[in-house]
Amino acid sequence: MPIIQRTNLNENTILALWKISESKEELLTMLTGNLKDNGTNKHSSIHWLASRVLLQELYPTSAIELHKDEYNKPSLTINNQAFAVSITHSFEYAAIMICPSHPVALDIERIDERIMRVAHKFIRSDENFGESNPTLYNIIIWSAKETLYKYYGKKELDFKLHLRLHPFEYDTIPFVANGTIQKNGYILNLPVHVETFDGYVLTYSYGR
Repeated sequence: MPIIQRTNLNENTILALWKISESKEELLTMLTGNLKDNGTNKHSSIHWLASRVLLQELYPTSAIELHKDEYNKPSLTINNQAFAVSITHSFEYAAIMICPSHPVALDIERIDERIMRVAHKFIRSDENFGESNPTLYNIIIWSAKETLYKYYGKKELDFKLHLRLHPFEYDTIPFVANGTIQKNGYILNLPVHVETFDGYVLTYSYGR
């Protein structure tokens, strides 16, 4: 399936979404020599393949290289120009966010009541403000914290200790939540955009 959403969030930042209807074999045939991935080769993963095909579809005539740093955070060059990139996937969706000027991060999560079983592992006592729809609320918190984690990019963050979502109203979606990363004197406050579609939550941040 072609790209189902491409959004120019500002003049520099692109967010694109792909719904995976292809088999692994079909996605493999769609890969071209335009893309070089210097990270871990995961051709056996349909999500890996879909995200790379999505990237190719965004820049079909460009030379693309993906890299991973020591923390496994991806970066990107397109025709030798450096870009920040974030990649996510969940079940039948893959998404990419790209920007040449500042870090970006995004996450997709399917809305599933099983999140309730593990909510105590990542919900802080000062984040209990989602009683009207606890499943959706917990998915939003989890996804938003995944986005903050990816934005930080250095791993070793405890979702309950180092990441916080400030109170928000989710009766009207989309909306923008406010999140804080705090660890060992490092503090960063970031807006986290929250959307829902087709039974999924999408969260992303591209700086202040």
